[in-house]
Amino acid sequence: MRKRLVAALTFIVSTFSASSTRAGTLELSLEDALSRVEQRSFSVRDARNQVQQIEARRYGLGMLIRSNPQIRGEARPPITGGTMHDLGYAGTIELLFDFGGAPSARVSEVTAEAQVAQRQVNVSFLDARAEIQRSYLRARIADARIEEAQILRQIADRVLDAARQRESAGSAGEIDVALARTGVAEASVRLEAVKRERETALMELRGALDLTGSTELRLTSPLEDPKPLAERDRLIQRALERRPEIQSARDRLTLLDRTETRLKRENFPLIGFYAGVDAAPVSPIFGYIGMSMELPVFLRNQGPRAVVEKAREGELRRLDFEKRRVERDVIVALESFNARLAELKILTGEGLPAARRSLELVDQGWRAGRFDIFRVTSAARDVARLADDRLNALEAAWTEQIAIVRATGGDAQ
Repeated sequence: MRKRLVAALTFIVSTFSASSTRAGTLELSLEDALSRVEQRSFSVRDARNQVQQIEARRYGLGMLIRSNPQIRGEARPPITGGTMHDLGYAGTIELLFDFGGAPSARVSEVTAEAQVAQRQVNVSFLDARAEIQRSYLRARIADARIEEAQILRQIADRVLDAARQRESAGSAGEIDVALARTGVAEASVRLEAVKRERETALMELRGALDLTGSTELRLTSPLEDPKPLAERDRLIQRALERRPEIQSARDRLTLLDRTETRLKRENFPLIGFYAGVDAAPVSPIFGYIGMSMELPVFLRNQGPRAVVEKAREGELRRLDFEKRRVERDVIVALESFNARLAELKILTGEGLPAARRSLELVDQGWRAGRFDIFRVTSAARDVARLADDRLNALEAAWTEQIAIVRATGGDAQ
Protein backbone atom coordinates (compact mmCIF):
# COMPACT_ATOMS: atom_id res chain seq x y z
CA MET A 1 0.00 0.00 0.00
CA ARG A 2 2.82 2.34 0.86
CA LYS A 3 4.59 1.69 -2.45
CA ARG A 4 1.40 2.41 -4.35
CA LEU A 5 0.91 5.68 -2.47
CA VAL A 6 4.48 6.79 -3.22
CA ALA A 7 4.05 5.87 -6.89
CA ALA A 8 0.80 7.82 -7.05
CA LEU A 9 2.41 10.91 -5.49
CA THR A 10 5.35 10.62 -7.90
CA PHE A 11 2.95 10.49 -10.82
CA ILE A 12 1.05 13.57 -9.58
CA VAL A 13 4.26 15.54 -9.09
CA SER A 14 5.57 14.57 -12.53
CA THR A 15 2.25 15.48 -14.08
CA PHE A 16 2.32 18.99 -12.62
CA SER A 17 6.03 19.41 -13.36
CA ALA A 18 5.33 18.77 -17.05
CA SER A 19 3.63 22.14 -17.36
CA SER A 20 1.85 23.46 -20.42
CA THR A 21 2.94 26.62 -22.17
CA ARG A 22 -0.33 26.77 -24.03
CA ALA A 23 -3.56 24.82 -23.97
CA GLY A 24 -3.12 21.24 -25.16
CA THR A 25 0.72 21.35 -25.24
CA LEU A 26 2.65 19.19 -22.80
CA GLU A 27 6.25 20.04 -21.98
CA LEU A 28 7.98 16.72 -21.45
CA SER A 29 11.55 16.00 -20.48
CA LEU A 30 13.00 12.53 -20.77
CA GLU A 31 12.99 12.20 -16.98
CA ASP A 32 9.29 13.14 -16.88
CA ALA A 33 8.51 10.57 -19.55
CA LEU A 34 10.39 7.81 -17.74
CA SER A 35 8.69 8.66 -14.43
CA ARG A 36 5.33 7.93 -16.07
CA VAL A 37 6.17 4.33 -16.95
CA GLU A 38 4.58 2.85 -13.82
CA GLN A 39 1.23 4.57 -14.36
CA ARG A 40 1.04 5.04 -18.13
CA SER A 41 2.55 1.92 -19.71
CA PHE A 42 -0.20 -0.57 -20.51
CA SER A 43 2.20 -3.54 -20.61
CA VAL A 44 3.46 -2.75 -17.09
CA ARG A 45 -0.06 -2.35 -15.72
CA ASP A 46 -1.21 -5.54 -17.41
CA ALA A 47 1.75 -7.52 -16.03
CA ARG A 48 1.08 -6.12 -12.56
CA ASN A 49 -2.55 -7.22 -12.84
CA GLN A 50 -1.36 -10.74 -13.60
CA VAL A 51 0.64 -10.69 -10.37
CA GLN A 52 -2.42 -9.55 -8.43
CA GLN A 53 -4.50 -12.35 -9.92
CA ILE A 54 -1.93 -14.93 -8.84
CA GLU A 55 -1.65 -13.44 -5.35
CA ALA A 56 -5.43 -13.57 -5.01
CA ARG A 57 -5.26 -17.36 -5.31
CA ARG A 58 -3.56 -17.55 -1.91
CA TYR A 59 -6.80 -16.80 -0.11
CA GLY A 60 -7.98 -19.97 1.63
CA LEU A 61 -5.06 -22.15 0.52
CA GLY A 62 -3.53 -22.25 4.00
CA MET A 63 -6.61 -23.65 5.71
CA LEU A 64 -6.28 -27.08 7.31
CA ILE A 65 -9.89 -27.87 6.42
CA ARG A 66 -9.80 -29.11 2.84
CA SER A 67 -13.56 -29.37 2.19
CA ASN A 68 -16.94 -28.39 3.57
CA PRO A 69 -18.40 -30.57 6.34
CA GLN A 70 -20.19 -33.67 5.07
CA ILE A 71 -23.55 -34.59 6.59
CA ARG A 72 -25.10 -38.00 6.06
CA GLY A 73 -28.50 -39.23 7.21
CA GLU A 74 -30.10 -42.68 7.24
CA ALA A 75 -33.59 -44.06 7.71
CA ARG A 76 -33.83 -47.59 9.19
CA PRO A 77 -37.24 -49.15 8.70
CA PRO A 78 -37.97 -52.45 10.49
CA ILE A 79 -37.53 -55.54 8.35
CA THR A 80 -38.24 -58.61 10.50
CA GLY A 81 -40.69 -57.16 12.93
CA GLY A 82 -42.35 -54.05 14.25
CA THR A 83 -44.28 -51.37 12.42
CA MET A 84 -43.44 -48.10 10.75
CA HIS A 85 -43.82 -46.48 14.15
CA ASP A 86 -40.56 -48.27 15.01
CA LEU A 87 -38.65 -46.46 12.19
CA GLY A 88 -35.01 -45.91 13.14
CA TYR A 89 -32.56 -43.28 11.97
CA ALA A 90 -28.90 -42.32 11.95
CA GLY A 91 -26.98 -39.17 11.19
CA THR A 92 -23.28 -38.36 10.75
CA ILE A 93 -21.28 -35.16 10.31
CA GLU A 94 -17.67 -35.45 9.12
CA LEU A 95 -14.91 -32.92 8.67
CA LEU A 96 -11.62 -33.62 6.82
CA PHE A 97 -8.31 -32.04 7.86
CA ASP A 98 -4.99 -31.81 6.02
CA PHE A 99 -2.27 -32.23 8.64
CA GLY A 100 0.50 -33.20 6.22
CA GLY A 101 1.79 -29.67 5.56
CA ALA A 102 0.22 -29.37 2.10
CA PRO A 103 -1.71 -26.13 2.90
CA SER A 104 1.44 -24.18 3.74
CA ALA A 105 3.16 -25.74 0.72
CA ARG A 106 0.34 -24.51 -1.53
CA VAL A 107 0.69 -20.97 -0.17
CA SER A 108 4.46 -21.12 -0.67
CA GLU A 109 3.98 -22.38 -4.24
CA VAL A 110 1.61 -19.55 -5.16
CA THR A 111 3.98 -17.03 -3.56
CA ALA A 112 6.81 -18.34 -5.76
CA GLU A 113 4.53 -18.19 -8.81
CA ALA A 114 3.70 -14.57 -7.98
CA GLN A 115 7.44 -13.84 -7.77
CA VAL A 116 7.92 -15.29 -11.25
CA ALA A 117 5.10 -13.05 -12.50
CA GLN A 118 6.71 -10.08 -10.75
CA ARG A 119 9.84 -10.66 -12.80
CA GLN A 120 7.67 -10.24 -15.89
CA VAL A 121 6.58 -6.89 -14.46
CA ASN A 122 10.27 -5.97 -14.25
CA VAL A 123 10.82 -7.11 -17.84
CA SER A 124 7.83 -5.07 -19.02
CA PHE A 125 9.09 -2.08 -17.04
CA LEU A 126 12.54 -2.20 -18.64
CA ASP A 127 11.06 -2.75 -22.11
CA ALA A 128 8.68 0.19 -21.63
CA ARG A 129 11.52 2.45 -20.47
CA ALA A 130 13.63 1.42 -23.45
CA GLU A 131 10.73 2.09 -25.84
CA ILE A 132 10.18 5.54 -24.36
CA GLN A 133 13.89 6.32 -24.62
CA ARG A 134 14.04 5.17 -28.24
CA SER A 135 10.91 7.13 -29.20
CA TYR A 136 12.16 10.25 -27.41
CA LEU A 137 15.55 9.84 -29.09
CA ARG A 138 14.02 9.48 -32.56
CA ALA A 139 11.93 12.60 -32.02
CA ARG A 140 14.95 14.64 -30.88
CA ILE A 141 17.04 13.31 -33.78
CA ALA A 142 14.22 14.37 -36.10
CA ASP A 143 14.33 17.84 -34.53
CA ALA A 144 18.05 18.02 -35.29
CA ARG A 145 17.44 16.84 -38.85
CA ILE A 146 14.82 19.57 -39.26
CA GLU A 147 17.34 22.18 -38.15
CA GLU A 148 19.92 20.84 -40.61
CA ALA A 149 17.33 20.71 -43.39
CA GLN A 150 16.28 24.29 -42.68
CA ILE A 151 19.90 25.45 -42.87
CA LEU A 152 20.37 23.68 -46.19
CA ARG A 153 17.13 25.19 -47.46
CA GLN A 154 18.39 28.66 -46.53
CA ILE A 155 21.68 27.98 -48.31
CA ALA A 156 19.78 26.76 -51.39
CA ASP A 157 17.62 29.91 -51.35
CA ARG A 158 20.71 32.13 -51.17
CA VAL A 159 22.32 30.25 -54.05
CA LEU A 160 19.13 30.66 -56.10
CA ASP A 161 19.02 34.41 -55.40
CA ALA A 162 22.67 34.74 -56.37
CA ALA A 163 22.11 32.70 -59.54
CA ARG A 164 19.26 35.00 -60.58
CA GLN A 165 21.36 38.08 -59.92
CA ARG A 166 24.24 36.64 -61.96
CA GLU A 167 21.83 35.75 -64.74
CA SER A 168 20.49 39.33 -64.75
CA ALA A 169 24.04 40.66 -64.87
CA GLY A 170 24.87 38.31 -67.73
CA SER A 171 27.59 36.45 -65.83
CA ALA A 172 25.59 33.21 -65.52
CA GLY A 173 23.28 31.22 -67.74
CA GLU A 174 19.87 29.64 -67.37
CA ILE A 175 21.45 26.34 -66.37
CA ASP A 176 22.79 27.93 -63.19
CA VAL A 177 19.32 29.08 -62.22
CA ALA A 178 17.83 25.65 -63.05
CA LEU A 179 20.42 23.85 -60.94
CA ALA A 180 19.83 26.28 -58.07
CA ARG A 181 16.08 25.64 -58.27
CA THR A 182 16.78 21.90 -58.18
CA GLY A 183 18.77 22.42 -54.99
CA VAL A 184 15.89 24.35 -53.43
CA ALA A 185 13.45 21.56 -54.37
CA GLU A 186 15.72 18.89 -52.92
CA ALA A 187 16.12 20.84 -49.68
CA SER A 188 12.36 21.38 -49.44
CA VAL A 189 11.61 17.68 -49.98
CA ARG A 190 14.20 16.77 -47.35
CA LEU A 191 12.62 19.20 -44.87
CA GLU A 192 9.14 17.73 -45.36
CA ALA A 193 10.49 14.20 -45.01
CA VAL A 194 12.16 14.85 -41.66
CA LYS A 195 9.03 16.62 -40.40
CA ARG A 196 7.11 13.44 -41.17
CA GLU A 197 9.74 11.40 -39.32
CA ARG A 198 9.32 13.62 -36.28
CA GLU A 199 5.54 13.21 -36.22
CA THR A 200 5.93 9.45 -36.48
CA ALA A 201 8.37 9.40 -33.56
CA LEU A 202 6.09 11.62 -31.45
CA MET A 203 3.15 9.32 -32.12
CA GLU A 204 5.26 6.35 -31.00
CA LEU A 205 6.08 8.27 -27.82
CA ARG A 206 2.38 8.97 -27.25
CA GLY A 207 1.71 5.28 -27.68
CA ALA A 208 4.43 4.30 -25.19
CA LEU A 209 2.93 6.71 -22.64
CA ASP A 210 -0.69 5.82 -23.54
CA LEU A 211 -1.50 9.45 -24.40
CA THR A 212 -4.21 10.57 -26.77
CA GLY A 213 -3.20 11.17 -30.36
CA SER A 214 -4.20 14.83 -30.10
CA THR A 215 -1.81 15.58 -27.21
CA GLU A 216 0.79 18.08 -28.40
CA LEU A 217 4.27 17.33 -27.06
CA ARG A 218 7.14 19.73 -26.59
CA LEU A 219 10.32 17.83 -25.78
CA THR A 220 12.66 19.74 -23.49
CA SER A 221 15.63 17.40 -22.89
CA PRO A 222 18.61 18.43 -25.05
CA LEU A 223 20.20 16.04 -27.52
CA GLU A 224 23.75 15.49 -26.28
CA ASP A 225 26.55 13.13 -27.19
CA PRO A 226 26.52 9.93 -25.08
CA LYS A 227 29.22 9.42 -22.49
CA PRO A 228 31.58 6.42 -22.37
CA LEU A 229 30.27 3.45 -20.43
CA ALA A 230 31.75 1.14 -17.83
CA GLU A 231 34.20 -1.62 -18.69
CA ARG A 232 32.92 -4.72 -20.44
CA ASP A 233 33.53 -7.19 -17.60
CA ARG A 234 31.78 -4.91 -15.14
CA LEU A 235 28.77 -4.55 -17.45
CA ILE A 236 28.55 -8.32 -17.96
CA GLN A 237 28.71 -8.95 -14.22
CA ARG A 238 26.03 -6.35 -13.60
CA ALA A 239 23.84 -7.88 -16.28
CA LEU A 240 24.18 -11.36 -14.79
CA GLU A 241 23.18 -9.99 -11.39
CA ARG A 242 20.30 -7.71 -12.42
CA ARG A 243 18.89 -9.00 -15.70
CA PRO A 244 15.26 -9.91 -14.89
CA GLU A 245 15.23 -12.78 -17.40
CA ILE A 246 18.01 -14.51 -15.44
CA GLN A 247 16.30 -13.77 -12.14
CA SER A 248 13.08 -15.13 -13.62
CA ALA A 249 14.81 -18.40 -14.54
CA ARG A 250 16.06 -18.74 -10.97
CA ASP A 251 12.59 -17.97 -9.64
CA ARG A 252 11.08 -20.65 -11.89
CA LEU A 253 13.51 -23.16 -10.39
CA THR A 254 12.33 -22.08 -6.93
CA LEU A 255 8.73 -22.46 -8.07
CA LEU A 256 9.43 -26.00 -9.30
CA ASP A 257 11.03 -26.88 -5.96
CA ARG A 258 7.98 -25.66 -4.11
CA THR A 259 5.65 -27.46 -6.50
CA GLU A 260 7.53 -30.68 -5.81
CA THR A 261 7.26 -30.04 -2.07
CA ARG A 262 3.53 -29.50 -2.40
CA LEU A 263 3.10 -32.70 -4.41
CA LYS A 264 5.02 -34.69 -1.82
CA ARG A 265 3.01 -33.29 1.05
CA GLU A 266 -0.25 -33.96 -0.71
CA ASN A 267 0.59 -37.67 -0.45
CA PHE A 268 -0.01 -37.43 3.28
CA PRO A 269 -3.51 -38.84 3.90
CA LEU A 270 -6.40 -36.60 4.81
CA ILE A 271 -7.68 -37.25 8.32
CA GLY A 272 -11.35 -36.87 9.15
CA PHE A 273 -13.26 -36.60 12.40
CA TYR A 274 -16.90 -37.45 12.61
CA ALA A 275 -19.70 -37.63 15.10
CA GLY A 276 -23.23 -38.93 14.83
CA VAL A 277 -26.31 -40.39 16.38
CA ASP A 278 -27.88 -43.80 15.78
CA ALA A 279 -31.31 -45.11 16.67
CA ALA A 280 -32.06 -48.65 15.50
CA PRO A 281 -35.62 -50.07 15.46
CA VAL A 282 -36.81 -51.11 18.87
CA SER A 283 -33.38 -50.10 20.30
CA PRO A 284 -32.13 -47.30 22.52
CA ILE A 285 -30.58 -44.17 20.95
CA PHE A 286 -26.80 -43.89 21.15
CA GLY A 287 -24.18 -41.50 19.82
CA TYR A 288 -20.69 -42.09 18.47
CA ILE A 289 -17.53 -40.30 17.43
CA GLY A 290 -14.65 -41.58 15.35
CA MET A 291 -11.79 -40.84 13.01
CA SER A 292 -11.31 -41.66 9.34
CA MET A 293 -8.16 -41.67 7.24
CA GLU A 294 -7.55 -41.60 3.52
CA LEU A 295 -5.43 -44.46 2.16
CA PRO A 296 -2.89 -43.06 -0.37
CA VAL A 297 -2.72 -46.20 -2.44
CA PHE A 298 -3.40 -45.09 -6.02
CA LEU A 299 -3.20 -41.27 -6.22
CA ARG A 300 0.39 -40.46 -5.27
CA ASN A 301 1.16 -37.64 -7.79
CA GLN A 302 3.73 -39.73 -9.66
CA GLY A 303 2.93 -38.12 -13.01
CA PRO A 304 3.02 -34.48 -11.83
CA ARG A 305 6.26 -35.11 -9.93
CA ALA A 306 7.89 -36.57 -13.06
CA VAL A 307 6.76 -33.49 -15.01
CA VAL A 308 8.31 -31.22 -12.37
CA GLU A 309 11.62 -33.07 -12.60
CA LYS A 310 11.78 -32.69 -16.38
CA ALA A 311 10.77 -29.03 -16.12
CA ARG A 312 13.62 -28.46 -13.66
CA GLU A 313 16.11 -29.90 -16.13
CA GLY A 314 14.74 -27.58 -18.81
CA GLU A 315 14.96 -24.53 -16.57
CA LEU A 316 18.57 -25.28 -15.68
CA ARG A 317 19.41 -25.40 -19.39
CA ARG A 318 17.45 -22.18 -19.91
CA LEU A 319 19.38 -20.47 -17.11
CA ASP A 320 22.72 -21.40 -18.66
CA PHE A 321 21.50 -20.23 -22.06
CA GLU A 322 20.28 -16.90 -20.66
CA LYS A 323 23.66 -16.25 -19.07
CA ARG A 324 25.46 -16.85 -22.35
CA ARG A 325 22.92 -14.77 -24.28
CA VAL A 326 23.23 -11.85 -21.86
CA GLU A 327 27.01 -11.93 -22.21
CA ARG A 328 26.73 -11.88 -26.02
CA ASP A 329 24.18 -9.06 -25.97
CA VAL A 330 26.38 -6.87 -23.78
CA ILE A 331 29.54 -7.50 -25.81
CA VAL A 332 27.90 -6.83 -29.19
CA ALA A 333 26.11 -3.70 -28.01
CA LEU A 334 29.21 -2.33 -26.27
CA GLU A 335 31.48 -2.88 -29.29
CA SER A 336 28.93 -1.24 -31.57
CA PHE A 337 28.52 1.64 -29.11
CA ASN A 338 32.28 2.30 -28.95
CA ALA A 339 32.54 2.16 -32.75
CA ARG A 340 29.66 4.60 -33.17
CA LEU A 341 31.17 6.88 -30.54
CA ALA A 342 34.47 6.98 -32.46
CA GLU A 343 32.61 7.62 -35.72
CA LEU A 344 30.63 10.41 -34.09
CA LYS A 345 33.80 12.03 -32.78
CA ILE A 346 35.38 12.09 -36.24
CA LEU A 347 32.29 13.47 -37.96
CA THR A 348 31.69 16.13 -35.29
CA GLY A 349 35.30 17.24 -34.93
CA GLU A 350 36.60 16.88 -38.47
CA GLY A 351 34.24 15.79 -41.22
CA LEU A 352 31.27 18.13 -40.85
CA PRO A 353 33.26 21.33 -40.01
CA ALA A 354 35.50 20.70 -43.05
CA ALA A 355 32.50 20.19 -45.34
CA ARG A 356 30.82 23.39 -44.10
CA ARG A 357 34.03 25.38 -44.56
CA SER A 358 34.43 23.93 -48.05
CA LEU A 359 30.87 24.99 -48.95
CA GLU A 360 31.53 28.48 -47.64
CA LEU A 361 34.72 28.84 -49.70
CA VAL A 362 33.15 27.38 -52.87
CA ASP A 363 30.15 29.67 -52.51
CA GLN A 364 32.43 32.71 -52.19
CA GLY A 365 34.48 31.59 -55.18
CA TRP A 366 31.36 30.99 -57.29
CA ARG A 367 30.02 34.44 -56.47
CA ALA A 368 33.40 35.85 -57.51
CA GLY A 369 33.22 33.94 -60.79
CA ARG A 370 36.03 31.48 -60.09
CA PHE A 371 33.84 28.32 -59.84
CA ASP A 372 30.77 27.04 -61.60
CA ILE A 373 27.53 26.21 -59.84
CA PHE A 374 28.24 22.48 -60.05
CA ARG A 375 30.93 22.94 -57.40
CA VAL A 376 28.44 24.73 -55.15
CA THR A 377 25.73 22.05 -55.42
CA SER A 378 28.32 19.30 -54.90
CA ALA A 379 29.66 21.02 -51.76
CA ALA A 380 26.09 21.50 -50.45
CA ARG A 381 25.34 17.81 -50.97
CA ASP A 382 28.53 16.94 -49.08
CA VAL A 383 27.37 19.02 -46.12
CA ALA A 384 23.93 17.39 -46.20
CA ARG A 385 25.45 13.91 -46.40
CA LEU A 386 27.94 14.41 -43.56
CA ALA A 387 25.33 16.10 -41.38
CA ASP A 388 23.05 13.14 -41.97
CA ASP A 389 25.90 10.70 -41.24
CA ARG A 390 26.63 12.49 -37.98
CA LEU A 391 23.02 12.30 -36.84
CA ASN A 392 22.88 8.64 -37.87
CA ALA A 393 25.98 7.94 -35.79
CA LEU A 394 24.54 9.89 -32.86
CA GLU A 395 21.24 8.02 -33.04
CA ALA A 396 23.00 4.66 -33.37
CA ALA A 397 25.27 5.39 -30.39
CA TRP A 398 22.31 6.30 -28.18
CA THR A 399 20.37 3.28 -29.43
CA GLU A 400 23.23 0.97 -28.49
CA GLN A 401 23.52 2.63 -25.08
CA ILE A 402 19.79 2.08 -24.52
CA ALA A 403 20.31 -1.58 -25.48
CA ILE A 404 23.17 -1.89 -22.99
CA VAL A 405 21.09 -0.30 -20.24
CA ARG A 406 18.32 -2.76 -21.02
CA ALA A 407 20.76 -5.69 -21.06
CA THR A 408 22.27 -4.72 -17.71
CA GLY A 409 18.91 -4.34 -16.00
CA GLY A 410 18.77 -0.55 -15.98
CA ASP A 411 22.31 0.73 -15.30
CA ALA A 412 25.33 1.01 -17.57
CA GLN A 413 27.46 3.64 -15.85
